[in-house]
Amino acid sequence: MIDVRLAGRYRLEAEVGSGGMTAVWQAMDEVLERPVAVKILHRHLLSNEVLCERFRQEARGAGALTHPGILAVYDTGHHDEAPYIVMEYVAGGSLAQALDRLGPLPPARVATIGADVCEALAYAHRAGVVHGDLKPDNILFSEAGPQTGQVKVGDFGVGAAALGGDLTATGALIGTLSFLAPEVLDGQDPSPAADIYALGVVLFKALTGRSPRGASRELTGVGPGRLHPRDFRPDVPRDLDAAVAGALAVEPEERFTDAAQLGQLLRSASMSRALHPPTPATAPPPRPPEPAPSDVPSFVRSEGRWLAPVVLLVLAAIAIVIGVLQLSGHLTAITGGGAPATTAPAVSHQPIPLQAGGAVKEPGDSPEHPDQVGQAFDGNASTFWHSQAYNNATFGNLGYSGVGIWGDLGSSQSLSSIEVDSPAPGWQGSIRYSDDGKAWSDPGPAVTAGATQTFDVSKDGAHQYWMVWITKLPTAPDGSFTAEVSEIKALR
Repeated sequence: MIDVRLAGRYRLEAEVGSGGMTAVWQAMDEVLERPVAVKILHRHLLSNEVLCERFRQEARGAGALTHPGILAVYDTGHHDEAPYIVMEYVAGGSLAQALDRLGPLPPARVATIGADVCEALAYAHRAGVVHGDLKPDNILFSEAGPQTGQVKVGDFGVGAAALGGDLTATGALIGTLSFLAPEVLDGQDPSPAADIYALGVVLFKALTGRSPRGASRELTGVGPGRLHPRDFRPDVPRDLDAAVAGALAVEPEERFTDAAQLGQLLRSASMSRALHPPTPATAPPPRPPEPAPSDVPSFVRSEGRWLAPVVLLVLAAIAIVIGVLQLSGHLTAITGGGAPATTAPAVSHQPIPLQAGGAVKEPGDSPEHPDQVGQAFDGNASTFWHSQAYNNATFGNLGYSGVGIWGDLGSSQSLSSIEVDSPAPGWQGSIRYSDDGKAWSDPGPAVTAGATQTFDVSKDGAHQYWMVWITKLPTAPDGSFTAEVSEIKALR
């Protein structure tokens, strides 16, 4: 039976993990009567005074972070000269344990985990704290576990402390080398860009069961910086695949500008219909069989005795009314001078080829799911382009006036209308046009789109490029805001 108390209040109960730097214990805070986790530096590292001091400094820095996605740090201290950190205890295990037990996870869950981690990283980076050792062991889950549990990121800043010490002889970093960015392996200090790279490695492994460096050896001529999860798992949606590949860029400046940008892409991917296909409509119940003729009394037999006289009276009344109208001249007025009424022929608009162009947040700005643009011009209503998912109808207060998806006619042509099909109607938008694909017209009159929305562009002249410009997003079933377009057709 273990009987060790740190600072007279934290009773160690069981060792639950051990790494190159520390051992982690489940403990009980006997003052506040709550479970906690205690991370203690290994004794063989105590002679490294630089490491010990940086461990303490980074622990204090991590303790200043208060975010629902970051494991809370409660206290620090020393026990027999060994520094320790007292942290929030979560019971759902780590991502490393989940991958060992379950193997690769569903893409939707991986995207959600990645987006949650990005929110924690973005908060810490704004506070000036770099994680420095992000890996599956440091991504933890609440009691609900890896499938649905809340994500908690631990060891903020502590990994960076380890990287600041001379641990070559101890081999303390052997287990984390595969998650370190190339520039860190070359001797540079950890940075926010290095954390983004490490998360890319985590997500790649969660999707494929491989590390990028190991996976690159399976593909001839493909380096770790050009790997895509879809190379090993084709069911990974393209937007999720592109986000992970972008995080794994070898050069820091080629990665995402910050964790918030990557998180937005991952959140959008986690809500994509490619990951959550609509539930098939329930077939209506079968109609009851029609009763056999022998079971139904003959309507004519039972009611014919009174029905015939009534019909004759109605016909006679109609004849009298027509006669009166003819005599008074009103019938001529009604029928337009006695000429037979005619119905105008229906106008038939001829579709003309419209090729995929692109999608943007603002004309000339960053793209909006460019890999899906072709699905809005492929003639297949079951495929679609969708905008990113935002937290309100006007693009999350990010300053965008709209998002647009555009097509290319190949040459300047006049159109009568543009028809837009959407599996999620309710967005507001209009049409813009351009002659060079760069300078776009002002938006036309905005409408609230139905499932099939026709825009009249007959007075807009001849142009090569035509854009569906969306200025307000509808609410998705999960509470986010996103627009979806399955087909855009040009009609002459």
